[in-house]
Amino acid sequence: MALGNNFLPNHLELYDRASTFLSDGIPVNVVYIDNQKASVREPQKGLIGARIFQEQKNPTQKLIVILADGIRWDYLDDPDVKLKGFPRLANNGVKAEYLIPIYPSNSYPNWYSILTGLYAENHGFVENVMYDSERKELFLMSPHPNASHEHWWNEAEPIWITAEKRGVRSAVYWWDGCQVEIKGKTPTVCEPYFPYWFWTNVNQDTKNKLIHVLNDFQEDKYRLSLMYYEAVDAMGHTYGPKSKQCKQSVQDIDNIVNTLLDEISSRKLKDEVNIIIISDHGMTSSKSPKVKAINVSTVLDPNDIVKMLNKGAATYIRQRDKLKL
Repeated sequence: MALGNNFLPNHLELYDRASTFLSDGIPVNVVYIDNQKASVREPQKGLIGARIFQEQKNPTQKLIVILADGIRWDYLDDPDVKLKGFPRLANNGVKAEYLIPIYPSNSYPNWYSILTGLYAENHGFVENVMYDSERKELFLMSPHPNASHEHWWNEAEPIWITAEKRGVRSAVYWWDGCQVEIKGKTPTVCEPYFPYWFWTNVNQDTKNKLIHVLNDFQEDKYRLSLMYYEAVDAMGHTYGPKSKQCKQSVQDIDNIVNTLLDEISSRKLKDEVNIIIISDHGMTSSKSPKVKAINVSTVLDPNDIVKMLNKGAATYIRQRDKLKL
């Protein structure tokens, strides 16, 4: 595993580092990022990263990116959670204190920023639930079939498509969007998103799939693999970020990471396989004194609201166009 001393404080530098690997085959530092101190960044146009480095190519390098949804910045410092895998990864690589999400700090906008290096206003995913007024169509999260309509995804180019265009084969597991043809391409391998609540063996299946990825790496079937893990987010939303269920899910992903590191070591792949583990957003209790409910009816006439989508920190409201009445 390549070592390094640079922090990756946000999605955009993650893309910069990963795109360096893709453009010139340069090793990527072993990184994990525990998430989250919320912040709103100023909009910036265009692609961040994807720099071209004039350095020696190394086609033997492989990269695994694991998105552990909903890991808050302080979860890994919880004394009730006994970790092995994450500390091993940090001690042999680098660790960022926290990650700054884009606004809104929800899953789909931040997933696509991780994958593309763009802000939401540029890549098109401005919320988990959206409405296209021209097509008269809703975007609803997977497994709803509307999530696979190409037009939602084609505003930008995720890193697996960039890889495929440059001849770097990719395998994507359970990360939504891999099932969609984007810019005329798909990853070499895609296992579509599968809902956590219908998945009885998610931890063992994730371990098995990572071992499968290492097998494929050794056979040079592909060089880039991305994997999505939902359990921490699901437990945090359902039981709360300080719940024993949420803490157990952090313990579970740590165990998965530890198993992956054991496999890499036993196969003598430490100088060939690189790992980035990242989260997309944090979480706070809805009972927190910092949370303030907004009664929409005090600022808008409910009769003027045509659509109101999503809930939480950000809500989509479409008002009636009174000029056309």
